[in-house]
Amino acid sequence: MPDSEGAGPDVDVLIVGAGPAGAAAALAFTRYTGLSVLLVDRSGEPGLALGELVTPGVLPLLDFIGVAEALTGDGHDPAQGVAAAWGTADPMPRDFLFGARGMGWHLDRTRFNRRLALDAQRRGATVALRTRVAAIDPGDDGGRRWRVRLSGAGGARMVCPRLIVDAGGRAATVARRLGARRMAGDGLIGIAAIGRRTDAAAAADGFPATTLIEASPEGWWYSAPLPGRRLVVTLLTDADLARAGGLHHADAWHRALLSAPLTAARAGPCDPLTRPMLRAAHSQELAPVGGPGWLAAGDAAAAFDPISGLGIGHAIASGLHAARAGEASLRGDGSPMRQYARGVADNAAQYRTSLAATYAGVTRFPDAPFWRRRAGHGIPDAAA
Repeated sequence: MPDSEGAGPDVDVLIVGAGPAGAAAALAFTRYTGLSVLLVDRSGEPGLALGELVTPGVLPLLDFIGVAEALTGDGHDPAQGVAAAWGTADPMPRDFLFGARGMGWHLDRTRFNRRLALDAQRRGATVALRTRVAAIDPGDDGGRRWRVRLSGAGGARMVCPRLIVDAGGRAATVARRLGARRMAGDGLIGIAAIGRRTDAAAAADGFPATTLIEASPEGWWYSAPLPGRRLVVTLLTDADLARAGGLHHADAWHRALLSAPLTAARAGPCDPLTRPMLRAAHSQELAPVGGPGWLAAGDAAAAFDPISGLGIGHAIASGLHAARAGEASLRGDGSPMRQYARGVADNAAQYRTSLAATYAGVTRFPDAPFWRRRAGHGIPDAAA
């Protein structure tokens, strides 16, 4: 994706992170306000990711920012639903087709993220990839603007935004520079591999067009089709348990896979899987989620265990709410910003209650450390 032409130094809004939360915020600003927007991401692709299931409920959010066709017309695979072998070894299906909004999607996340960023660019946002925030200082105009030094492939430059939105993921690098603190709730990580499925393997899959979740002694497994006849297979476990068992190594990962028979049967016919790749998956909250002239959105504000289903849909909604609060703050109305902070805190509290109940539903591995912790024996904190 080509970068936009460089923005002038006095941009209204600087958004750091071009994943779903950051791109959604940029789209909301460009569609509903006259504010100038600079969207930056340190990678060469906006929010490069493995893939994800999107439920039908995401469509109204995309329609609100005018990009509903990013799902329906952009080559993503239909998703029939979710099957979970959770409390028992027998999978329980939940089919999207019986819902009011119809089919979900298995995403090519790189394509999806690129599309949102391109749409933001077409709407008037300036997009700069391979660009990072090198320094942030208060402005010299009475605090109405920041002085932000950006570093990228084209060299260093200074921009002076009135508002900064940190949508850079769990690292929350910008928010932490501005005094926020990350509070991690556990040490969950994902260890993922991707394989290509032959036509025969896809036809033999007992869960066509379905995301499969399966509990095992080591944690739980997530597998889902990806566009291009690929399959992503991910073990979710605690970081210290992964280190102790060497689960980031292919041999140990494959041995652990055998304890999840439904997932193993699905992955078995694939061409050789990639080497396991590590991804952060821990729960996390940011305190505070905003301050004068800045706020956090998406995983930077609050990040959730993937079992919660609070993935792309939550990220997009967070970006939209952040844009509304940020725009109001620039008009001198602080009420939406306070509502935004309360909303993040309330969602996090409800999530913690729901997560505890979800994990309490698995009692068939009473001696496994992963499940003992989630039965009330304490979960190790991730590094903050």
